[in-house]
Amino acid sequence: MPQREFVLAICEDGRLTPSFRRVGPGVPIAIGQMGKRKGFLRVSEMLGAESPTDLEQRILASLQWAGRAQIEARREEAFLLYAIALESLLLARDTKTEISQRLAIRCAQLGGGPTLNDKKLVVEQILSLYQIRSDIVHSGNFLVREDKLGLIRTYAVLTLFLILDSEPFCLMREVWELESWFQIQLLSGGVART
Repeated sequence: MPQREFVLAICEDGRLTPSFRRVGPGVPIAIGQMGKRKGFLRVSEMLGAESPTDLEQRILASLQWAGRAQIEARREEAFLLYAIALESLLLARDTKTEISQRLAIRCAQLGGGPTLNDKKLVVEQILSLYQIRSDIVHSGNFLVREDKLGLIRTYAVLTLFLILDSEPFCLMREVWELESWFQIQLLSGGVART
């Protein structure tokens, strides 16, 4: 459950400034609604599989990271966990190209909307979010605004739902099928949807 956290700041002039901030999960995920989604049965089958496929393993890993993010009390850690959920779902383990650019383009390909401007907006937002992720990891910046946490959460959750519920993704069983779809999108300029 969301909680209030006491924050004590010491100003340059020596004054103490006490305040509170909200920490914890931002928006609860309604379990009742989850059971009605097409992808719920698929996830259940994946969890029961003796040996899940490589794509199923990727989906399950992403769900685990997003689940951890959902219950994480600290905003910066929740932010990182949602970023990991997106990366583990959309990026290959052997990715050598710039991760942030590749992730942004794949998010735009999946759900960026029908126009070029819609896709550009997704790329800009993902690159901005990835910069926050890099600041947290590499420079210790822990100031994650609530709206940025909400935005990365939205991208992680919607991407998972899209992969689980929508065709052609819900029919895919292997990573090569997803990678091939991304390659076709790239080569066709985003015109092809199958």
